[in-house]
Amino acid sequence: MRIHLKVIGLILLLATGCGITRQATGWTADIYSFAQTDTLLLAAPRPLVVFLYADWCRYCQHMEQTTFRQPEVVSLLDSAYYFLPFNGESEAPVFFRDQTYYFQPTGHGQGTHQLAEALGSTRGQVVYPSLIILNEERETVFRYQGFLDGESLAVILWKVLTDRHRQ
Repeated sequence: MRIHLKVIGLILLLATGCGITRQATGWTADIYSFAQTDTLLLAAPRPLVVFLYADWCRYCQHMEQTTFRQPEVVSLLDSAYYFLPFNGESEAPVFFRDQTYYFQPTGHGQGTHQLAEALGSTRGQVVYPSLIILNEERETVFRYQGFLDGESLAVILWKVLTDRHRQ
């Protein structure tokens, strides 16, 4: 019984305290960081949705303002996934899947994060925006490079959940 209460307490703590607030970020869905994934997946396993973006990318900005504000998308992300938006040009090191990933400069004031390359590249090319869905074991189960509208993303999120429950 005590373990059961501890697990419930941990889940409540994660649900209320570990998600970065929507108001502080501008996102309408709860967002999480890669540093939180080990704890989150241990407490309540669910797939991860990584939205790979760059500050200069207009399609990324449009997805943030439209796709990720669709009520069905927000509801699915909050209830069945952990949502991790990630700037592919971020300079901060990130520890994920037992490895530390770093920013790799490619020129004056330019570069790509190794994590963006690891998750979002196809044929050695990172494309923005990219959407990557990882299962509970942090393995890629879906990758899409390019703009997705809210309706299309909702269909994809439902499909991944349906396939997950069949296994």
